[in-house]
Amino acid sequence: MLTPYWGEFLTHPVPLELSIENCSYACAYCFASGFKSKVTGITNLIAKAGSRQTLAAHLLNSGAPVLISNRCDPFSDSNVDLSLPIMRLLTERGNGIAIQTKGGKRIDEALEFLKPSCWYISISFYDEALRARIEPGAPTLTDRFALIEKLLGRGHTVYVGVNPLVPEWLPKPEALIGQLARLGVHGVWAELLHLRQGFAEELPNRTAILGADIVYRASHIASLEELDLLYRTRQLALEYGLEVFTWAQSNASKFWEPYYKLYSGCFPTNQDYINHCHARSADLTELPFSDYWRMIGHKLPAGKWLAENYIRVPSRFLFLSCKIPSRLTYEEIAKIAWVKNHLPFSIARHKAMAVSVDDAGNPYLDEAGLPFLVFNRDESTDFKEGGE
Repeated sequence: MLTPYWGEFLTHPVPLELSIENCSYACAYCFASGFKSKVTGITNLIAKAGSRQTLAAHLLNSGAPVLISNRCDPFSDSNVDLSLPIMRLLTERGNGIAIQTKGGKRIDEALEFLKPSCWYISISFYDEALRARIEPGAPTLTDRFALIEKLLGRGHTVYVGVNPLVPEWLPKPEALIGQLARLGVHGVWAELLHLRQGFAEELPNRTAILGADIVYRASHIASLEELDLLYRTRQLALEYGLEVFTWAQSNASKFWEPYYKLYSGCFPTNQDYINHCHARSADLTELPFSDYWRMIGHKLPAGKWLAENYIRVPSRFLFLSCKIPSRLTYEEIAKIAWVKNHLPFSIARHKAMAVSVDDAGNPYLDEAGLPFLVFNRDESTDFKEGGE
């Protein structure tokens, strides 16, 4: 499946995402179990993009990069024979490739034709025995560290996803973060484990592997221990001079800069706007939507597109209850998120941002009826600024 990257719009700068088959690494926490995709549909879209009018085809034709993959590892035994020809096809037509992987087979073949790229390597452990129990089919930690070293030696940019971050798996992140810094990775993306409610009932075998307590926390509210681990991991990375990212963070960060340097056709991110606000000399009151759109809008495609999944994927209820049209401009999508701050790509979800209200709690509205936001840099001090 090759589609616009619906799920991380305005979080990740790559606008397209490719996934193939269910991954053979069998990670117990994987959210994409049972995922299937038709390879012929992918190759037909790439080959015939010039004659199609879909959003995915438009993005391909504009030279946008493709993320491979957020749902299944391209170098797993089940995928590599399919993913390598697709990577080569994308490279030949001029679309950059960003890769998310735990490592695997035939990576040297990919490195023969890939230009300098951004690689995201997942590492949630520093204990190999524990890793083997939770991720039984995946490459060893030793193999992943060797892959990082190889990629950096060949001029690629490497990020490490300490994601998912679980206290029982990585109680002391110091050794891992120190090794990543010595290797020379650009940044660390740290997130706690999140599982859908009902995971325990739907997948009891996986719950037995993970442990009922971990599954319960991951599908409900994070514990103080988990939040403390997230904070400590971030702070360690910053102290080592690494860039750090966590979803909806409010600190300034150069985390995404290599993407903008290596790929044409990247989308903007909310981090760009957070950085823009930090660059100003004082706290900002009455930020209008027009200020936000001026910052990000010129980097997004013009026109109306069948783009409902930007809303439907994170909030089917909102899409149906508000009768949101299937075809939308990107400005319309951004306006919906400006008002509906429970959408994951709403800039108001960032801790330093809030709706500007009067003494009675009523929002101040601009001429278009959209609320003003306030940026308070003091509210971003829970995560100190990176890249300084």
